[in-house]
Amino acid sequence: METTIQNGGKFWNALKDDLFQELEDNQNMFSFSVIKQAQQSIRLCVDYLDKLRDYIVQYSFKDRQEEIEFFKEIKTAIYGRLLYFYKIYNIETAQPTGLTKEQPGKEIDRVMTFFEKNRFFYRYYRGNETYLDDIFFRRSADIIPIQRRLFDSYYHPNFCTSHDNIFAEILANELLINYLEKPAQQLATTTQTQTIAATPIPSKKLTWTDPKSALIEMAYAYKAKGSFNNGKATLKEIFEYLQWVFNIVLTNPSRDFQEILRRKSGYTIYIDGLKEDYLKYVDEIQSRPHH
Repeated sequence: METTIQNGGKFWNALKDDLFQELEDNQNMFSFSVIKQAQQSIRLCVDYLDKLRDYIVQYSFKDRQEEIEFFKEIKTAIYGRLLYFYKIYNIETAQPTGLTKEQPGKEIDRVMTFFEKNRFFYRYYRGNETYLDDIFFRRSADIIPIQRRLFDSYYHPNFCTSHDNIFAEILANELLINYLEKPAQQLATTTQTQTIAATPIPSKKLTWTDPKSALIEMAYAYKAKGSFNNGKATLKEIFEYLQWVFNIVLTNPSRDFQEILRRKSGYTIYIDGLKEDYLKYVDEIQSRPHH
């Protein structure tokens, strides 16, 4: 791609569009192998990041808004995809046959733990906030990145801010969640069929009639408390079981949980109400005449 150092936004927007098109073509070309897709996608992302870095280290942003836009929208989008494909490659090559039955749930657990640990940054990202952009997405010589980068070759004082990497990691994990939930849902369907066939079904079926978000709160609470299998049950396994028992379909529980994390009213609306109603019910029982 021929360009001049004065092109600025036109250059990096065109570069991002070209990369995304090549990634799409690459997905179609290597549809027979996820590992091949990931390998070639990593090479593409590295190549485009190299071009971007070489350009930016010589470029002077015309104003603060252009600098913020670049690090928030452009570099994060490309670097985040590099991290995403690297994660896929590591997951798929960890087992001879790729993802095992248990692995999607365990990987999803890891991602959700990351979101929880970085809750503030995740809510900032998901809420499209801007009030800290000058801190997060502008370069400063006296600010050290908040976490070590996977690809250290992309650390350059003119090509990094203190927080652009954490937002790239958030993007990578969001993409990874979408990738992992496909095999997790397929496995859930298979497991549910096998379990129903092998287990006697009660004569009366119970159906969950509270909001789905309420059941998701409970599932994460069970996971946090370690209520099943001495704490060894994965979130995927917990969701599979709850869906089967309560006759409900949760199509994307991890994304629904991300919405719960964005609540300004708190993360335990249902659990708080459950405790309140439980205590009222206990009081009613205790107030009944004893015979």
